[in-house]
Amino acid sequence: MAKRKKLPKGIDLKDGSYRARVYRDGKTATRLFETLPEAKAWLDSQRIAMDADDYAERLQEKAKAKAVTLHDLLEDYLEKVVPTKAESGHKAAEDRIRMWQRQEWAALPVASIRPHHIIGWMETESNRTTRRGGKPKATTISNPVNLLSAVFQYGISRRGLAIENPVRGIERPAAEAARVSVPDAGLEALILRYAGESRARWLKPFVVLAAWTAMRQGEIRKLRWEWIHLEDGYILLPATAEVEPGTPKVRITKNGKDRGIPLLPVVRDALKEWRGNHDGSAGWVFPWLRDETEPMPAYTVSSGWQRLFRDIKADHPDLRDQTFHDFRHWGCTRLANYHANVLDLASTTGHKTLQMLARYYDPDIREKTARVMARYHEVHGSLE
Repeated sequence: MAKRKKLPKGIDLKDGSYRARVYRDGKTATRLFETLPEAKAWLDSQRIAMDADDYAERLQEKAKAKAVTLHDLLEDYLEKVVPTKAESGHKAAEDRIRMWQRQEWAALPVASIRPHHIIGWMETESNRTTRRGGKPKATTISNPVNLLSAVFQYGISRRGLAIENPVRGIERPAAEAARVSVPDAGLEALILRYAGESRARWLKPFVVLAAWTAMRQGEIRKLRWEWIHLEDGYILLPATAEVEPGTPKVRITKNGKDRGIPLLPVVRDALKEWRGNHDGSAGWVFPWLRDETEPMPAYTVSSGWQRLFRDIKADHPDLRDQTFHDFRHWGCTRLANYHANVLDLASTTGHKTLQMLARYYDPDIREKTARVMARYHEVHGSLE
C-alpha cells in the first residue's frame, strides 16, 4: 500500500477536497480547493495579507505611543484615575504627578522613557539634603516611583499604549522600621487639656475619636450624625455616601467597604458633649466653619493640630514629637484589648491586611505583661 503524502501545515483533506485554514489573532479563514497547488497558493496569500495587516496595526500602535508624552499621560491619570481613589490621597498624588511633570524627560513620548530616567531621579533624590539636615526617607522615594508605575500600567491597560512599563524591575529603597507610638495617658490628658482651652473647640472631640476608635482623619472629617448610634453604642460608616440629594457620592472609608465601629464610653461621652453644641440629628459632625454644608477641610485639621501641639511643646519642650496619625496607632492598640481576635479588630480599624494592622499595634510592655500574667493566673490558678 502506498504511503500517503504528508500535507503542508494548514491543509487537510475533507470529502475529497483540500481544505486550507489559516488562524491569526482569533480570526479564522477557511476554503476548499480541488487541487493541492491551489490550496497552497491561497493559504500563502492569506498569510501574507494577515502579516501585512499585523504590521500596519503595530505601526499604528507605535505611532500612538510616540504621540503621547509622559506629561500628557500623567495629566490624564490625574484627571481620570486619582478622583476614584480615597480623598485622603488626592493631594499627595497630585503633588507627585506635578513633580514628575517637572522632569525634563516628561516631555518625551512614553515609548521613549527608559529605566535610567527613573533611576537617575532616584539617585538624585536619595542624595538630597532635607530641611532638617538629613536624607529623604525610603517612602519619599518609593511612593512617587510606585505612582509612576501605576501611571504606565494605566497607559498600557486603559489607554492601549504599546509600551512596556520602565519602572518594572527597578529596586526600591529598603523601608524604614515602622513608626512606634505607644498610647500615653499622661500625654493624652495634656493634649485634651490644651484642646479644651483652645479656640478650636472641635479639636478635643476630634482627638478623642482618633485616639479611641482608630478612625482615620478623613473618616472623622466626613463623619455625619446620621451614622452615629449613641444609644446603641456604635458608628456605622458607609463606604460611600450621597450627602446631598442629586450630588455625586463621596467616598468615606479608605478601603471602600462599610465599617462598624463600637464606641467605648470615653467616645460616647465626648460625642454627647459635642452634640450639645449642634442639632445632633443630621449633618456633618465637624462642619467647615465657613460653610456648614461642607465637611471640615483636611488643611484645617492639619493646621489646627500643628498649632495646638506647637503650643504644648512651647510649655513642655521635652515632649516627644506627636503626629496626628499617631492617634490611629493608639486607637488600634487600645481596641485590641476589647476584640475577640485580630480579624474582629481589623473589621473595626478598616485594615485590609493583618500585616498592615500589625504596624499599628504598639502595646506598652508593662500593660502587656500585666494582661499576660492575669490570663496566666486565670488558666493555671486552680493548679497552684
